Amino acid sequence: MRFGPANGRWAKTSTARGRSARPSSRRTRFRQGATGLRIEARLNGQVMQSASTDDLVFDIATLVSTISQGITLAPGDLIVTGTPSGVGAARKPPVFMKPGDVCEVEVERIGVLRNPIAQEAA
Repeated sequence: MRFGPANGRWAKTSTARGRSARPSSRRTRFRQGATGLRIEARLNGQVMQSASTDDLVFDIATLVSTISQGITLAPGDLIVTGTPSGVGAARKPPVFMKPGDVCEVEVERIGVLRNPIAQEAA
């Protein structure tokens, strides 16, 4: 069953992550917790945003615990919390993604999510 914006509900199968995200195969990566991990967003190889999990308002353990009270999280699920400074529209001059660009988001010790930007379907 799939839910989405059309009926005002969200479900496990409805995400914006694309097919390249993979769950971690090693639990040892997270034994120290997800504190102090570098998060970087790149557009065509250029760093557009750079931050740390230490910059989050709530730590990772609190986020996972709180969200888990309402929904079931599974390996590979993404928790989207917001964005650090560097948003393209706020830059001078503004920077917007266009077809052919490649957007990458990397979280230290976890991996890289890489998405090519395609023309929006008419």
